[in-house]
Amino acid sequence: RDVAMARLTEAEFAVFKDDFDQVDTDGNGLVDGGELRQLANKQLSRECTDHEFRQYMEAVDLNQDGMIDLNEYIASIVGKGWRVGKPSYQDVHGPLPVRDSPFDEQGLAVQCVGPSSPVSLAPPLQGGYGPEMCGISKEQIAAIESDDCYRVDIVMNITAEGSFTMRDVVDAIIKPVTAGKGMGYALWTNRNSPLKARVMVSHAWDEYYRDFAHAINDSGLDGPFWVCAHAIYQVEDIPELTIARQLGDDPSAGPFAAVLASASVMLCVVTQKCNIYLSLIHI
Repeated sequence: RDVAMARLTEAEFAVFKDDFDQVDTDGNGLVDGGELRQLANKQLSRECTDHEFRQYMEAVDLNQDGMIDLNEYIASIVGKGWRVGKPSYQDVHGPLPVRDSPFDEQGLAVQCVGPSSPVSLAPPLQGGYGPEMCGISKEQIAAIESDDCYRVDIVMNITAEGSFTMRDVVDAIIKPVTAGKGMGYALWTNRNSPLKARVMVSHAWDEYYRDFAHAINDSGLDGPFWVCAHAIYQVEDIPELTIARQLGDDPSAGPFAAVLASASVMLCVVTQKCNIYLSLIHI
């Protein structure tokens, strides 16, 4: 297997995840604390020394946060850049062109896309960054409520009719802020230091934004969060970055799959106005 572009079958991924879950005894999606030594012992098939443990952590803990997530665990075995499913455009044709800087002289994102091809294209990159780097913090999600264009009506602490939905926020705030930038709201906001998403968020666009923001804050998760409304470039003013091209023809090679492969947790947001599970029932 070419470890630089490892492609795992669903069965292979299931085996790795099962091994990881056996060590992740508290089920928080991270191997931390005493679990770390257990994982090192499992991979060495014996008790490791303190020196070996330090070497192991330096090699496996890619972001050096003292914890190991599923992505890091699998990368330690098959190499960085692994994914589940069929080969993407990059696997078949090589990496997409990326400039030394992801921004031009005006600070706007340089588009890095492959040529037209009959095979399914991988999602175009935003400023040279993949979708997993379009994370946003819960503080940044909440800050949108302070925008001058934002509108909310509250009756007895309940969001009332006429308040902004997620769809309204995208149209009135996110699109104007990001127009012509070539980056979604999350990446534009964090363009000087992009955030890798650790929490994949499933939500409904017709929910009240206030309820969504409060649900994120009350989730107990620190993020960063991947929210399609904030992460996808929504403006449709750049042909190479239409929403359709960003999503791609093949869901297994699209942004949702890429983020799910690297995130530690998936969070489903259910609000008073929109129940995402009802949508699932009607599919």
